[in-house]
Amino acid sequence: MSGILQQKWMADSRDEAFRNEHLDKQEPAEYLGPSGFIKFFGSPGRRTCGCFWPAANAKGVVLMVHGHGSYLIFEYLQRQGVGNWKTYEGSWVQAFNQAGFSVAGLDNRGCGRSSGLLGYVEDHQLWVDDLLSFTRSLQDSSSSSSQLRAFAGLPTYLLGSSLGGNLAVHAALREPLRYAGLLLLAPMISLEKLKRKGLNPILLKVAALLNWVIPTWPIVHTNKNNLFPDLQEDWDTNPVTYHYNTRVRMGVECNRMCDTVLREMHQLACPLLVVHSIKDNMTDPDGSKMLVQAAASTDKTLHLVDNMWHVLTKEPGNQQLLQQCIAWLTKRAATAAAPPPPGRNSAAGTAAAAAAGVARAVSSSRGSSNNVSAGEAAGEAWEKVEREEAVGADA
Repeated sequence: MSGILQQKWMADSRDEAFRNEHLDKQEPAEYLGPSGFIKFFGSPGRRTCGCFWPAANAKGVVLMVHGHGSYLIFEYLQRQGVGNWKTYEGSWVQAFNQAGFSVAGLDNRGCGRSSGLLGYVEDHQLWVDDLLSFTRSLQDSSSSSSQLRAFAGLPTYLLGSSLGGNLAVHAALREPLRYAGLLLLAPMISLEKLKRKGLNPILLKVAALLNWVIPTWPIVHTNKNNLFPDLQEDWDTNPVTYHYNTRVRMGVECNRMCDTVLREMHQLACPLLVVHSIKDNMTDPDGSKMLVQAAASTDKTLHLVDNMWHVLTKEPGNQQLLQQCIAWLTKRAATAAAPPPPGRNSAAGTAAAAAAGVARAVSSSRGSSNNVSAGEAAGEAWEKVEREEAVGADA
């Protein structure tokens, strides 16, 4: 009990002021590069931090979504060894800029420079709301900000890692016309393996009670990166990342997020590239197989790797994955349509995507009863997907 309370005290003390004070110690040019900038949205106490890296003559926008307990700069900029600042130079962001893609993203609530209790959110739909609102601000050609107008009128692609991959799917399901495609790195689609770790099976039985009584307590076990211990050390020693047991509410929300995607993933109709390691014991690679198999999209690729763990933007081999992502984006940006105006009602698009997804899910069951779920149909084809896509499809 004392260990849990100590973790809670440590995590709670990393409030917005502490996190910003620490992050302000780095020279902005190191993480913003030659043309990047930061903007805050919302009001004091409810601020959300957006990071922007515009490219010259951009042909598209890559909107990055980070994972649980991380923040944008930590996740997607270049690491310089344990305990050192992350830099624009040599990063995924710089590579996308050089390939002609502007880049932007948010620090989620409770992460990085944004307001909120570290590693916590009351309801994951708040993160989805923030992501969609941020997307609309990027696509608004009438914005009062000339800096933001440079991102408007371009096809927008979501790049989501781990929990960020789940959020990306949520956003694309909510407003399917908003995004030209999804790139998902070890997305949190299923957590079945993690649920069986440590005391988690017991905690799941009393989750509703714990969520009501002690929602912010960090008692849910998570796995460590034993394959690349230097990356784990870099995570554990960073003052701004959340490197404690998962808070009760977050554990409940993560399960809810996975349940929603597994139930609705057959509706996903946009182009899709999913990368996952078969050695990942944080998020299940089987979840990615199910997603790709069940999605309504006719342009979908699953790339399984066997030399990485979960932190695909940092681990050895990440540069090869980066080049695959750039090639995939470049091919699709050449023919992608511009996003709809921010104020346009997307209900019709949502209904159309849902209808198409249902039709495809029924078709994939090979004439079985219409009561066969998309997940069951996906399960039948897991081995086929793994056999055909394990080495990755050409972009």
